[in-house]
Amino acid sequence: MVGRGRGWLQCVRLPVLFEGSGCAAGPEALLVMMSRKIVMLGSSPRTQRSQSAIQLPVGQECTSSAPLFYYSPSDFIYDLRNVPSSQSDENRTRNAKDERLFNYDLNCMYKLLDGDFNLSVQLNVERGEMRRKPMHFRAVREPFNHLRWNFAKLKQNEIILYLRRKDGFPSSDPLDRHVVAINAAPLERGHSLLLPSINRCSPQVLSEVAVRLATDVMLLTNNESFHVLFNSLLGQASINHLHLHMLTWPYDSDLINRKCEHLYDNIYVMKRPVWYAHALVSQLPSPDHYETFVK
Repeated sequence: MVGRGRGWLQCVRLPVLFEGSGCAAGPEALLVMMSRKIVMLGSSPRTQRSQSAIQLPVGQECTSSAPLFYYSPSDFIYDLRNVPSSQSDENRTRNAKDERLFNYDLNCMYKLLDGDFNLSVQLNVERGEMRRKPMHFRAVREPFNHLRWNFAKLKQNEIILYLRRKDGFPSSDPLDRHVVAINAAPLERGHSLLLPSINRCSPQVLSEVAVRLATDVMLLTNNESFHVLFNSLLGQASINHLHLHMLTWPYDSDLINRKCEHLYDNIYVMKRPVWYAHALVSQLPSPDHYETFVK
């Protein structure tokens, strides 16, 4: 899980894995940041040769109505203390809802649990009953299977936007498509999917490109409640196609304020009874530490 503090970015690796699947719009906070820099993808085929051995279907690669957002490290926000809040742009959320792309309307209930950890739980009956049936896997690492449902089969109206960094990162192939897509079975309003290099059809194994892209997205947002989450096969991931989850949570977590023990450099460990489970924490204190953080 990647989360924001007021003056730094932290990545916490917990043994308790997040559940998610499927293909809701958002994140609104990110869309607000992107509004001034969005351009549209062209409708004619590209003439560049991709370094990827696997390409998107012709309809997705050559034409798209989804916006393309260019960004650079100069757009990153490292300190949230002096960043003014902004109103969310919910147009794409409403459009997706109007087109009936979601399996259900969100009608969730929440509860704060008693105890020392300030935990909150959600009751989402519709997700339990109406989400796509999860696929079953036998190992944490399984090869990508084109015959099973994957994100290359997304419809164009399920794609919110494409991400591209001006200096070439997070991947070196200029034709790699990094996608923000709706989640048809959302946990929360604004719950969306981050799909690194969707055209490469990589299995659900965390890669350096995925970590770079998740870090970039976190640094583009100014919302302390925004999170990027990854879950593996056998950790409740239901699709074996590389993806991460992006969402905001209505309750603050006390995790970011817990005391950590320093291991080395910007790596820390959180132990019981400070938290209910042991966790590794990596911290990004400044732009100079970006490369170390993502590797």
